[in-house]
Amino acid sequence: MRARQLVTMLFIILGSLPFIVYIKFINGNKKIFTTDIQIRTFVRIILIAITILSIYLIFYDGNKFNLRSIFFNVISILTGTGYVNAEFDSWGSFALVLFLALMFIGGCAGSTTCGVKIFRIQILYLFISNQLKKIIYPKGVFVMKYDKNVIDNKFISSIISFIYLYFVIFFILAALLSLTGLDFVTAISGAATSISNVGPGLGNIIGPNGNFSTLPDMSKWILTLGMILGRLELFAILVLFIPSFWRN
Repeated sequence: MRARQLVTMLFIILGSLPFIVYIKFINGNKKIFTTDIQIRTFVRIILIAITILSIYLIFYDGNKFNLRSIFFNVISILTGTGYVNAEFDSWGSFALVLFLALMFIGGCAGSTTCGVKIFRIQILYLFISNQLKKIIYPKGVFVMKYDKNVIDNKFISSIISFIYLYFVIFFILAALLSLTGLDFVTAISGAATSISNVGPGLGNIIGPNGNFSTLPDMSKWILTLGMILGRLELFAILVLFIPSFWRN
């Protein structure tokens, strides 16, 4: 069982990396896995989440500390794989909040994962840092670069628009789910897990020990819509509802 979980974790991570890096590796770039900016950030997020959760569980309840279970569930929730190997809903409220945050992140762009994606979070971080620099140095000129490439304003606008729309739709889904009679945790985590295509949610109903079979039919339709929107990156679906798209 332990060996199978280790192999599963390895392929979960491999499936969460940009597929283009495998082509670059085959073409001779043997250092691509250590130099790619997305992969480095992806690994950092995994290590930081595992470290924080490990320290928390040691103090919260030492008997629940299991590094393999922590590692497995962190990367599974982060990448939207949908597997669980522990009852993480018994790890305390902080663990649930951390997993909820990981649901939104996802893996690298150009991989099998959903979520906001690592590169969008990196661009947003660069944008916020750039805005803070402009406040401190009003007359300064700052050029935003991502992986040594200059980022134009049109690209930044598309990133910010996507992230804004992502969370607006998330809150709409959560509100609609609550109207169907679901409790707060189930509605919030259900909206997050559907739009990010994660799999398990949080709480007693759709958490690691439950499933979605007992939810009302209307809740399932809402979750289905959320999964479609998240899987197709929002704009591909929403553009269909713009009349000018069909006229042109």
